[in-house]
Amino acid sequence: MKQKPVTITALISQTAGYSHGTAAYHEFSQPVSYTYMEQRYQVCPVYGFPLPAFCHHWDNTDVILVIISALYLEQGLRLLSFVIRQNQITDQAVPAVLCIASCQEQQPYGISIDFDLLEDVLQIPVVPCYHCKSDFDDVKAAIAYARNQRFSYDCLDFSPSKLAAETTCCFKNCYGPLEKAMDAVLSTPFFGTLILIACFLFLLWLTLSGTFLLFQKLFFALRLMEETLTCSLGDFFLSSLPVNFIVNGLLPTLSCVIPLMLPALAVSFFLFALLDEAGFLPRLSFHADPLIRPWGGCGKQCLVMSKSTQCHLAGILESRRIQSPRERLASLITTCLIPCSGRLPLLLSVTSLWGITGSFAFSFMPAPVSITFLTAFFMAVVLLLPGFGSALATSCLLSHTLLKPLPSAFVLELPRLRRPRLIRSVIPSAWNDTCFVIGRAGTAAILAGFFIWLLNQITVDGATLLNQCIRLLEPAGSFLGLDGIILTAFLLGTPANEITLPLMILIYLSQSHTAISPAPFPADTIIHTTAALSIRSMAELKQLLILHGWNWHRALLVVILTMFHCPCLPSLQMIHQETKSLKWTAAAALIPSLIGTGLCALINALLQFF
Repeated sequence: MKQKPVTITALISQTAGYSHGTAAYHEFSQPVSYTYMEQRYQVCPVYGFPLPAFCHHWDNTDVILVIISALYLEQGLRLLSFVIRQNQITDQAVPAVLCIASCQEQQPYGISIDFDLLEDVLQIPVVPCYHCKSDFDDVKAAIAYARNQRFSYDCLDFSPSKLAAETTCCFKNCYGPLEKAMDAVLSTPFFGTLILIACFLFLLWLTLSGTFLLFQKLFFALRLMEETLTCSLGDFFLSSLPVNFIVNGLLPTLSCVIPLMLPALAVSFFLFALLDEAGFLPRLSFHADPLIRPWGGCGKQCLVMSKSTQCHLAGILESRRIQSPRERLASLITTCLIPCSGRLPLLLSVTSLWGITGSFAFSFMPAPVSITFLTAFFMAVVLLLPGFGSALATSCLLSHTLLKPLPSAFVLELPRLRRPRLIRSVIPSAWNDTCFVIGRAGTAAILAGFFIWLLNQITVDGATLLNQCIRLLEPAGSFLGLDGIILTAFLLGTPANEITLPLMILIYLSQSHTAISPAPFPADTIIHTTAALSIRSMAELKQLLILHGWNWHRALLVVILTMFHCPCLPSLQMIHQETKSLKWTAAAALIPSLIGTGLCALINALLQFF
């Protein structure tokens, strides 16, 4: 008979959840299952507190693992006190284990914790973690011990502040005059707000500069791999369906997605981890709260929106910082209203061709691109501020309507300013987050490549399914002021937005010179990046688009639809994982889609009327 696994609810506090220096935290930060002493265990992590998802875990949990930080013992004990006072926990006598992370940071900060005294008072297992390989084994042993014990919390009544004071000893002051002066300047509303804006613009400029520099090298490397594989295999091997899919379906989509996402995510995750480790990000949230609070959000939402400019997955992960259920859910739903790095190539190419952003251009074709600070600022104003404004407006509307019954609070813990630890904290944090997001995006890109390749291989009534889809969407495209090719490219780009522009170029290149009566899309056409790279300049791209009926009206509508359309598939999966609700996942998909199609239909009607 198959043994039932033991369910562990790992409740990670805010301070411990973003301190990436402990091995135990990394093991329990994602849903994972393991076997210990012939018993199966299933870990269900819950980030931040309080969360609506935590209430659903109470009825089915066998052991509660509370992970707190050694540097913020009092806040962690408050979380533990709240958990063990719940009726569902006390009535069922659910065992609890306290894991104190980041214990290796005690000595540099002059902190000493008496773990034995803490365990005697709490009467539950207390496991200190020192960033070593044995930490995970110690936590597993404590969980195995706790599940076989019966705990009684009726007589357990302690004061978190008094218990933290009794078990903690500070033997030196590490907050010197320089740290106090910096903290005083950063806490000033005027200078703090200016630093907030300047920091965002600097991060945007630095991220885009590093992204475009690394993009060219990665793109040419993947393109060289694709061309080498095509030449070496020959026509005989390419006739095989698996090889044909790898060359014409898998590699093209990966060469569009990975070069764009990997540099942007690596640079942005590193910079955010660096600022977080230095204690700067919580202060940005503190100064952004008065600006975002009237819109139904909180200060931490500024970090979510900033990371969403690189990737929506990164913004969704960042929303775990928000502890208030109402603001967190509003942030998750409105995250995808902000243009991400996957949409920037199409936005900047179209706006450059019709003079909306001057001579600056970044198209699908790699070209020497130099980004100045003024260019980044102008791009932020033109392309990002409408997304920020729509996200805040939608958040305000949701907070006063659908999300009004949910509780709202703003909990912020300001850590001390300190020197970032690159090797032990910043680099591992950036590496783990980047690998996680790239893994999700790569899986979606493979799915998109297979679907596009399949549509191009199946022929019905003398035309491929791709061409049939274009003709089917032509009336809807005309209603929105677009065409069937544009809508097809957007729909097929749902798994990964990075393939929307190259797919649009490829379909236009396959058509005849008349956009009104397009020729059938050939079934044997190879969808790879070499075909799109036959367009070597922005002038040739503009000539191709004009040939198929483009003008500044259509360019404006394409920009609007690019900014507001259905989120990518990995983002929707991540939102469903965070909310555990199909209703809110559907809302996150429908709200930007309705805004984009509604604006396109309205503007198209006004342009035709005048």
